[in-house]
Amino acid sequence: MLATKFTALFAVLLFSVMDLVFASDCLVGGEGFAIAGASTVARLASAWIGASSCDTIVLEAGGSTSGAARVCGTKETAVDIGGMSRPFNLGEASTEDQWNFNCERSLRSVIQVEVAYEGISAAVNIDGIAAECVFGIGGLSIDQLRWMFSNLLEGELLATGWDPRSVPNSDNDPSTHLWSELDSNCPDTEILIGVLDEELLSGSYAFFSDIIFRDNEETFDIGRPGAFFNATDESDLVEFIWENDAAISFFGLAYILGELDQESVSLVPVIEDEEVIKPSAISFEGNSYPLARRLFMNVYRESVEKVSAFFEFGFSSEGDKLLKSTGLWPIDEWKKTLMKTRLQTPQGIPMEEIEEACGPTDGFIAIAGSSTVFPVAQVWSEIYQVGCDTKISVQGGGSSNGAGRVCGNLNRGSPVDIGGMSREWKTKEAKRDGFLYSCLEPGDPSRSAIQIDVAIDGLTVAVQEGGAAWRCIQVLGGLTIDQLRWIYSSYNDLKLEELGWDPTSLKNSDRNSQTHLLSELDPRCERIEIRIAGADDQSGTYEYFLETILADHDNGETFDTARPGFGYENSDNDEALVAYLQEFGEAISYFGYSYYYANQDALAAIPIQNDSGAYILPTQETIGGGQYTPLARRIFMNVLNNESSLKDTVPFLKFGLSRPDLVDVTGYVPLPEPDIQIMFSRLDKAQNSEILLEDDRLSTGAIVGLAMGSFCGLLCLVWTGYFCMNMRQKK
Repeated sequence: MLATKFTALFAVLLFSVMDLVFASDCLVGGEGFAIAGASTVARLASAWIGASSCDTIVLEAGGSTSGAARVCGTKETAVDIGGMSRPFNLGEASTEDQWNFNCERSLRSVIQVEVAYEGISAAVNIDGIAAECVFGIGGLSIDQLRWMFSNLLEGELLATGWDPRSVPNSDNDPSTHLWSELDSNCPDTEILIGVLDEELLSGSYAFFSDIIFRDNEETFDIGRPGAFFNATDESDLVEFIWENDAAISFFGLAYILGELDQESVSLVPVIEDEEVIKPSAISFEGNSYPLARRLFMNVYRESVEKVSAFFEFGFSSEGDKLLKSTGLWPIDEWKKTLMKTRLQTPQGIPMEEIEEACGPTDGFIAIAGSSTVFPVAQVWSEIYQVGCDTKISVQGGGSSNGAGRVCGNLNRGSPVDIGGMSREWKTKEAKRDGFLYSCLEPGDPSRSAIQIDVAIDGLTVAVQEGGAAWRCIQVLGGLTIDQLRWIYSSYNDLKLEELGWDPTSLKNSDRNSQTHLLSELDPRCERIEIRIAGADDQSGTYEYFLETILADHDNGETFDTARPGFGYENSDNDEALVAYLQEFGEAISYFGYSYYYANQDALAAIPIQNDSGAYILPTQETIGGGQYTPLARRIFMNVLNNESSLKDTVPFLKFGLSRPDLVDVTGYVPLPEPDIQIMFSRLDKAQNSEILLEDDRLSTGAIVGLAMGSFCGLLCLVWTGYFCMNMRQKK
């Protein structure tokens, strides 16, 4: 198979010989060790080695199967790290927690460390016939991509599992590969394919070969007359696509998320099992995109101490730069903290600290709700479970689901212990008593929840980096609340003016409420309709934006879902919103800050005019410092007020609140220290069954004391009255 040939060639050029010893100029000193396995992981390790903190490292290729066997000590010389581009198979190692693995054919145990993402995306000219065809059919399947790029004939493809239904309009002519063969509505034009030169040893070239091609002799169809372009670098491919509107090519993750000019090139969605999956940072990192995979370094447990410095360097900003230079993409910051904690490097969370925070053994916590709260719940739960015998399930679903499920509303799903919310409770959901919320029907009225603030979010309005909307914002300097309202509101201009909206926020209005053009904001902007997007109505982010921007929402003002030709794109999945912005340069959307933070390489945040008239970008500093108004907000975990549940949830929440750095890595702003102490007090009172009645926090003990005092006083009065009456009678 071509990928095998590539691996061998890569190994020879990269290492000169298979067992090459690297002697690096160490940054802080370190002990030597050995790595073997997947060639992609070897490529990454080689990049890190050049500037790592280790004296001597033995590095070998050999594939994922070899990496698994050698770190388990069951093949050739045992190594300290086994590189793999896939998880362990059942016959190789077993696990109960998905990161501690016991080798099946030896007594060795290993710690699995996720180190990077590898993947590709196909791309076409944004305005060409290829884009018209691809987006007309919704995207391309892996079988369609294979047919386009492969040197095999259709009969040969069939023999290796290819699905002929992927080319429903085939002309049965092997000399042509026309766009019309994919769909009769596409033009009868030859598909032009562009590929990086094989001699460049491109990671995207090897990955495409691995994931798309199936036959040992299968390779790219370099002999297709006039239809194959051999590029010398990625910029050559972009130019090829731009100059040929019937062309298609592919790029690696690092180029897609870092350097690709998406004003000229459009990324192609992948169709798998009838689901259309758009390429984005979230779909790559969430493992939902079919043309991406995670890469692992599996560390022999006895070698953890001597590889510690190597991983801390690899997960640094310098390590990220080296990783990207190999065509790979780094894992999230919070996940780096998790990996360092699993390895117990100096930069990880100390195991003793986690273990001291643990609740009862064999505990279970179910969390569901706001996608905004999800990143905080995710990092807290993953770190907590490294040292605690508590199983934690974290699901999204929106703030309304968070409120409903913690209240036991079965229409929303199974009840949970913690409901994540990025908005306040509604009066129809629960009755408030201080920060205790008593559930209302259709929830279970016997349930109540305690509101715990967990972080500060800055709702972020974003556009595609470099797109038409972005260019307009550069002219404007940012957006005012009045401009945002005009962009999103279902009300026409006249109705908005009646309600106090400032018409001067539009410098070039065309007086036509049926249009919302960028050029109406400023004549220097492009005359193009603004596409609007945002969360769906189950989301607290939706509620917050609605209440903050659309001021007359109580009387019917809402999002303009019926704008002709440019309806409101909404989703409960932020991944879909990111993909929408990546597809349309004239689109605008809003997110919780964490989702923008995770996708800031592809998106651009819009400065929003604050109460003082200054245009402020959302950052951790401006959100936490109070400059980013009025779009900053608290986000919450609402904890079931139940003694059995609190035994598990209180220790977990106290652990999370005690580590503001774990909020930092999600992109949110930690609570101020005084507020953290207030949350601790709430949790203490909850665990001690001191049910809160009012904001003055009268405890059960205090209430009982008052009642006892009143009762005693009443007895005293009765006794005094009786005594006085007797005295009078004696007189």
